[in-house]
Amino acid sequence: MLIGEVVKNCCLTKDGVRYYESIGLIHSRPLQAGSRIYRDYDDDTLMRLALIEHGKSLGFTLKEGKPILDAIMNGTFTHEDEFNIAEKKIRELREKIVDIQQTINRLKESQKQLVENPKKSGFSMFLQQRNYFALNSAANNI
Repeated sequence: MLIGEVVKNCCLTKDGVRYYESIGLIHSRPLQAGSRIYRDYDDDTLMRLALIEHGKSLGFTLKEGKPILDAIMNGTFTHEDEFNIAEKKIRELREKIVDIQQTINRLKESQKQLVENPKKSGFSMFLQQRNYFALNSAANNI
């Protein structure tokens, strides 16, 4: 199938399809028609694209997804592999949740300081806490 058919059947643009091909997630072969050369995508392309989108929805990057996708498509991806990869992704996401909560707490503390000191900027208070004013006179202008 040509790229237009691929685009019509998935949620990507032509540029997106070309990008996925450039990083090896999907493949095509040249198809000559007169003086023009088109890219011909096989039937597995739509399945690969659906699996890529599913992986992205679960938080996997394209780089993480490529070996998984290849293993699924060549029949070597086991139930145990799937379980272990899911477990690893769950751990990563939990770590991100902790990082995000810490960032939220820092922002709340910054807001609290702004309420207590309405004439000072948050950046000024941050620099003052770390004694950067002594190092850089430009910081005094914040």
